[in-house]
Amino acid sequence: MRERRNLFGLVSPYLQLFDEFSAVENLSIAMGIRGLPFDPAAADGLTRARCDIPRRHDPVRTYSSGMKQRAKYAFALIHTPPVLRA
Repeated sequence: MRERRNLFGLVSPYLQLFDEFSAVENLSIAMGIRGLPFDPAAADGLTRARCDIPRRHDPVRTYSSGMKQRAKYAFALIHTPPVLRA
């Protein structure tokens, strides 16, 4: 079952972010839940280069709805799945 779960990255409007934390901090929490080691350089690259979140260290509550959506895409990519479902 775990192997199948790792094949997909899911982006959902129901995914909740912690408003008081930044995108990078939210990724750190999500990686911990998944049992992945947190790599600040990888998280920075994911939020900057792949998902284009310019204020990735600001609290999520200050993000526009588009920036929040990009943060959700970053969540879907943290385990580098071969399939992304939106």
